[in-house]
Amino acid sequence: MGTHELNFEDLNTLGMQLVTSLVNQLDGELELKRDKRTEFTMQFTLTEKNKFI
Repeated sequence: MGTHELNFEDLNTLGMQLVTSLVNQLDGELELKRDKRTEFTMQFTLTEKNKFI
């Protein structure tokens, strides 16, 4: 089998649209790592909400 390069930014599947939309809405980052396997990593910054008593 030949190698197949995957550019996740060009994927037009519903699943990838949902994932990239979620990451963008939450101001996160999406990373694709390719070695012997494919790994997607999503990173988000968590902030604490103010609690009013």
